[in-house]
This record gives sequence, structure tokens and C-alpha cells, in this order.
Amino acid sequence: MASAHSVDAAFAEVEQRHGRCDVLVNCAGVAKTYPFLEFPLDNWQRTMEINVTGAMLCAQRAARLMVPRRWGRIINIASVAGLRAVGTGRTAYGTSKAALVALTRQIAVELAADGITANAICPGPVDTPLTRVLHSDQFRSEYTRAIPMSRYGTTEEIAFAAAFLASDGASYITGIALPVDGGFLAAGARPD
Repeated sequence: MASAHSVDAAFAEVEQRHGRCDVLVNCAGVAKTYPFLEFPLDNWQRTMEINVTGAMLCAQRAARLMVPRRWGRIINIASVAGLRAVGTGRTAYGTSKAALVALTRQIAVELAADGITANAICPGPVDTPLTRVLHSDQFRSEYTRAIPMSRYGTTEEIAFAAAFLASDGASYITGIALPVDGGFLAAGARPD
């Protein structure tokens, strides 16, 4: 669960050791799949707490260290599931990632005058330990067919997007949800 006390303690240590926070990448996330009609409330609440509330608390504390320097980058790792429904059973995950995109836009608007940008990266499927557990072979095959590049992404590809958004070269980019998805969102029906 997102703990305000733990977040405060972590950022107090960052401030004590470094006196500043220049870049925050919120990448914590959880996901479990259940049919909508049977989606357990406790899982919904846990998913929202970690995927949305935790990101808000971390962004808030990081921004407090960024404002005095009038420079900072907040990057939230959302998902294409926050921009469109991706399969069934992802009620809490998709909703939490859509909320994270909306939170990113709100942060961007509120902190722009302080020299802080806030952007979301929306990965398509990425080959990670989590997707290896969550994505059945059938789902993996169907998802891959829906991606024009015909493959899952890599963690390195997501990291490169984050590095760009953290750079001075992205100083006029704020409030976006950047798909890093091999063309998944751009594609419609694809021939076999």
C-alpha cells in the first residue's frame, strides 16, 4: 500500500543526502485480473492505492524539492491500458492507469510556472516478470498480432523514453501521455 509516512521518510532522506530532487520516475504498479462482475473490492482499492495514490504522494514530495530550484521532471509510467481497454479482467489496472494519465496532466498544469514538467509514458506490452505471469500464451499471441512491430517492447525502450523526457531537450514538453507501444494504439484491424 502507498504509505504517506514511508514516502515522507524516503524524501526526507533524499533531501538530507542530496538537498534536491531533479527527476522522479514513478514506476511502481500492480495488476491482477478478474472478470468485471466479480472484481474484488480489496484488489480495486489496493491497485488504486499503489498505482495512483502512491504516484501522487511521490510526485508531491519530489515537487516540493524541485520548486525552489525552478527545475524538475516528473515522469509517470502509465500504460496503453490507461488510454484504451486492453482485453478483459483489467478493471482496476486500466482505470488506475487512466487516472495516472489524468494526474500527470494536472501536475503539468499546476507546476509548469515552477519550471517543472510532468509527462506520462504509456508502454504497450513489455516483456517483464509481471507480464510473464499476467499474460497467458494465448493473450500474448493475440496482443503481439495487434502490434504493427509484432513484438513486445523491452524495458530499455521504456527507459530511453524516460531519459528523453528527463532531459533538457524535453523542456517544452509537459502534460503528454507518450505511447511507447510498437504502433499498438495507431493500428486498427490488422490482416492475418
